Amino acid sequence: WVYLVARQNGTPLFYSRPDGSNGPEKDYWGNNVAGAKGNDEFKNPAVVEANKFRAAMSGKAETVTFENEGAIAQIVRGNKGAAIINITDAEQTLSAPTTLVDGKYKDKVTGNVFKVKKGIITGTVAPYGTCILYK
Repeated sequence: WVYLVARQNGTPLFYSRPDGSNGPEKDYWGNNVAGAKGNDEFKNPAVVEANKFRAAMSGKAETVTFENEGAIAQIVRGNKGAAIINITDAEQTLSAPTTLVDGKYKDKVTGNVFKVKKGIITGTVAPYGTCILYK
C-alpha cells in the first residue's frame, strides 16, 4: 500500500476488507453486510501515515530507488519527504543517497529516527517495515 500511495502519480484506492473473513478455505465473506464497515486495516498506522504523506507531498516530484540489493524501496518526494519500504523478512540498515535536506527525521509510523548528512540517509527498517519521513 505504501509504495502505491507514496508515488507521485499513483492512484491508490484502499478497499475495506470483509470483517471476520479468513480466506476462501473457511469463511470468505466474514460477517459483512452491504454498507457496513469492513475490518479495521484502514486504521493501521502505516496506512494512515502513508495517506497523510500523500497529501503533504502533493505536487512534489519523485525519485524512486532500490537499495540494499533490492531489499528496500525508497520513494523521495522533492527534498521534503521519503517513504521507505523493506520488502524482505530481515531487518535492513539503510545507508543510501537521498535528496532530503540534512537533519533528523522521525519516522511517523514507528518513531525511529533517520539521519541525513551530506546527501546520505541512514537508519534501520524492520522486516516488511514501512517508514514515512518528513518534517
